[in-house]
Amino acid sequence: MLNSRNISSVLSQVLKPAPEITSLQPYSISLLSVSTKQPLVSCFQNTTRKETNGSSDNYIDANIAPSENIRILSLISLRLWNEKPDPEQDWLVIRFNSYLIYLYKINQEYLVMLCCDLQYPKVLAIKKLEKLSEYMRKEL
Repeated sequence: MLNSRNISSVLSQVLKPAPEITSLQPYSISLLSVSTKQPLVSCFQNTTRKETNGSSDNYIDANIAPSENIRILSLISLRLWNEKPDPEQDWLVIRFNSYLIYLYKINQEYLVMLCCDLQYPKVLAIKKLEKLSEYMRKEL
């Protein structure tokens, strides 16, 4: 069974760069609880203030703590997850202005949520989450 320290370590692997594919990196990844509708563990990419500076048309705002941004995004994302047209689909991509949120199902209780720039390769994001979910499914 994984503890929160191990979960953080596993989640942070998804944030590692893939320089042979793209120079971009995801901003954050979180393990979400479907029942409590909250992030349980979140990991953030080291970014500069300029890269994450929010504006009035962005949901991710640099003027509040990253954990609060994740909480807001997770609430909105979980609502949309529950409303998705195909409940059998294991993943969902949501656009929040200049960001994409990828949700991927681990099991009935847990999802992973990856926050990326619009330009981050979609196939790479989904493949990383697919592998992560397979591993987490065995460990949780």
